[in-house]
Amino acid sequence: WVFGSHLVAVRNRRYWNNAATRIDRIDYITTADPSAELSAFRAGDLDITSTIPPDDYRWVERHLPGRLHVSPELAVYYLGFNLTRPPFRHARKLRRALSMVIDRERLVASVTGGGERPAYTFVPPGIPGYTPPLPAYARWPMSERIARARALLAAARLGAGPLRVGLRYNTGELHERIAVAVAAMWKSALNVDTTLHAEDYKELVQDIDQARVTEVFRASWVADYEDPFSFLQVLRSGFGINLPRYSNPAYDAWLRRADAQVDPTRRADRLAQAEALMLHDQPVVPLFYYVAKHLVAASVHGWRDNAMDVVYDKDLAVTASGGAR
Repeated sequence: WVFGSHLVAVRNRRYWNNAATRIDRIDYITTADPSAELSAFRAGDLDITSTIPPDDYRWVERHLPGRLHVSPELAVYYLGFNLTRPPFRHARKLRRALSMVIDRERLVASVTGGGERPAYTFVPPGIPGYTPPLPAYARWPMSERIARARALLAAARLGAGPLRVGLRYNTGELHERIAVAVAAMWKSALNVDTTLHAEDYKELVQDIDQARVTEVFRASWVADYEDPFSFLQVLRSGFGINLPRYSNPAYDAWLRRADAQVDPTRRADRLAQAEALMLHDQPVVPLFYYVAKHLVAASVHGWRDNAMDVVYDKDLAVTASGGAR
């Protein structure tokens, strides 16, 4: 292992299931630059990439379709509201209005552009036995969503003048583009003035944790296991990583009922009831679901796309000489 460069793993022939292992060596290459990774793959120096550069996604789709693997991932990109202070504390109508006017479809088509899917629920689709409860406004045309949102904003009685909010996000080109797009949608539909704050990740986490200056913040969640509870537990009252500080006893009660239910169908129904209630309260604004994006060389066999984006290297095989990289 050369720190910051590469790690070499060789087959352990004493492994209990060595007979089923099909690969003798893997070179894990360290890189923080997706564009350099793409170049290495095209040059034949890599067999599998960890991701695709966002700006090159359409090019890869056109020129490397047989090598591109894109699969839905159990992960959501969202905006959170700081519910401990104005203007979002005790302001459900305001939170719902801001969520309604964000055009997720346009966001993933024109801003992220990497195969992501628009998100209206906190739990992504694709978990067996669970159907996330889609909010009614997700099916409305944008004109109706804007009209309803304006009515909600007026009913929130925020006083004269345009609403001013701060949106914090960690530095990065994609996060910047998303923040600018969301701010433009809020301004166009609701005349909301948004101040953008780009921070390094450590500073953003500290600001969210202290909850003193944050109003709206960018966050994400990736499932630890393939179950809706992996998402919904995050917003339980008092949970350690409940970033918006959401607290609703009725929501907590639905989660407890689900915990006590052994029948899978009834358990899923109780979890869906909890999610529907939470989405009505709108402590978070789901924007899109992540997708796993990899380039896999034709010489690699055994690759299986999956929602957890976990592929065991022992299950892979390489027809060319040498190991996988």
